[in-house]
Amino acid sequence: MASTPPQLGGSAYLRFVGLGALIGIPAGMAAATRLLITPALFASLLVGTAGLDAVPAAVLAAAAAWLTITALDRRAPGAPALEGPQPSTA
Repeated sequence: MASTPPQLGGSAYLRFVGLGALIGIPAGMAAATRLLITPALFASLLVGTAGLDAVPAAVLAAAAAWLTITALDRRAPGAPALEGPQPSTA
């Protein structure tokens, strides 16, 4: 009698991958793609219905990564100028 392999979904997947990976994957995706909704959706698809408690942490991590990369882009030397009056160099 052949046994079926265990299904890796829901809370079993969350235990296998770990909470750090669940938070890190959407955060890295938000920083790399400069998108915010897609990483949040991806995090919820990763855990399924059994790991819905961890999705808010992943959404907050993705938002923090997006805010950080946006702030760093604005401070970069080749970044576009900010809106508003600029100091004179004369």
